[in-house]
Amino acid sequence: MSSLKVKVALVLVGIVFLFRSNDHHGEVLAMGISHKVSYCPRDEKEWQKASNRLNCSDDVTDVVNRYHCLPTDSLTTLLEFCYNRIRANVIKGLCMVYFEKKNILNHYNCSNFKEGCPNTWYLSDEMYKYCETLS
Repeated sequence: MSSLKVKVALVLVGIVFLFRSNDHHGEVLAMGISHKVSYCPRDEKEWQKASNRLNCSDDVTDVVNRYHCLPTDSLTTLLEFCYNRIRANVIKGLCMVYFEKKNILNHYNCSNFKEGCPNTWYLSDEMYKYCETLS
């Protein structure tokens, strides 16, 4: 009887996990300590300098622990951090933002921006090349 209870409990936990895992579909968990900044680096040289200051990875073959500087989802605050997951591929017409309450990275439709919205895909640690939300 005890074995049946354990199996039922495991099935219920599995079901709950499946439903909870769909809450963040398409979103990427953000890790690490973030710092508020007045502006994000505007070119590759500034980006690299900020990356070095935070001891983020600067190895071009290493796709984790890369420097990111992103607006929060309210677009009122900029945060910089070393992102210790695989950097995201971002599709045309989107910029990445950081959702503080959920501690995740997700995309933001920037197609209504007057300028600065990417017209090609890019990597999330290369936002300085495209997104107007960084200043």
